[in-house]
Order: sequence, then structure tokens, then C-alpha cells
Amino acid sequence: MAEALLDRLARLEPRERGLLGLLGFVVLPLGLVFGLLLPMQDARQAAAQARDEMRALSTWVAARSQEIPSGVTLSQSSDLSDATDPEAAAPIGAAALERSLEAAQLRRALSEVVTGADGTVRLRFDTVPYGRLMTWLDGMHPGWGYGLGRLELSATETPALVRVDLELRLP
Repeated sequence: MAEALLDRLARLEPRERGLLGLLGFVVLPLGLVFGLLLPMQDARQAAAQARDEMRALSTWVAARSQEIPSGVTLSQSSDLSDATDPEAAAPIGAAALERSLEAAQLRRALSEVVTGADGTVRLRFDTVPYGRLMTWLDGMHPGWGYGLGRLELSATETPALVRVDLELRLP
């Protein structure tokens, strides 16, 4: 089989042998580099960037958790969507939520309140102190009659302040 291949190569014109050599020694290695190695390098860089972002977020959350006052204790139940208290079965409504935000000194930070036809309440804060918001969420859990449907937090340029999009749903 090797003899047949060598015989065929010997019958080719010098120009054709040169083109086959170019194909074998230049085009195939370049195809390997551009087809396999560079995409793998890009994927590795993306994974490293995602890891760095995760570490930065973890550091940021740890720093924000240090801002919660030391006298504040979080409730035993961390599942915000579980309302087992029979008195908390009825939703308190958007007005009562706003009053509780005023009591927690968060009302001024509230950018938008939208009450949906299905009973959902969407709260949006452009900038709000992280510790104060988390304390309010923890304190409101037993009596609000809503479950936490969605909570999106994003960092701002100012330390201790976050952007929040929060959706409360009927259980």
C-alpha cells in the first residue's frame, strides 16, 4: 500500500507535489490551530473570566453581609415563599407594603411599584442599601401573605448600594 502511494506521488508533476506538501505542512496545521486550539483557548478565557466574576461577586456579598447591624437576627425560616402562619394567609396589599417600606426607611429608594391583575406586586429599586433591604425582607416574611417570586440584585458603583427588581406573588 505504501508502494502504491509512493508510486502515485512519483507520477505527479513537481508543481502538484509542491501543492500537496503545502497542503500537508501548512494548511492542515493551520486548520488544526484555527479549528481546535483557538476555540479551546477562547472557552478557557471565558471560564476564567466567569470564575473571576464569581469571586468578585462572592467578595462583594461578603462585604455587604458585614454591613447588616450586629443586633439584627435573621429568622429561622430562610424560605421566603413559605407562609405557614394562618394569620399571614391574606396578602397585605401594595399600600401596606409601602407603609412597611416607609417604616424601614426604604420608601424613598423605591423607584416603581406595579400591582398585577394576578395579585403580583413588582418592586423596583434603582439604588438601595443592601443591608437595610435584606433586613426588611427578613422582617416582612412572616406577615406579608406573599411569596417571593423573583429577586434580582445587581451591584452599583457605590459600595453597599444595589439595584433590585423584586416580584411578590400570591402563594
